[in-house]
Amino acid sequence: MEERPKEVAAGHDAQLEKAVLVVLDQLKEHPVPEIPIPPTPNYHPNDGLGVR
Repeated sequence: MEERPKEVAAGHDAQLEKAVLVVLDQLKEHPVPEIPIPPTPNYHPNDGLGVR
């Protein structure tokens, strides 16, 4: 892709914008799996201070 001075001066980068579109399309096709949050560990199982 060719960089045009007016577009660069306006803050546009055609190559970067195309790369972002490609990555967004790939994320739609292959979404990131949701990672389950583990339960909070109980560091005080015998002294009554832990999670109940």
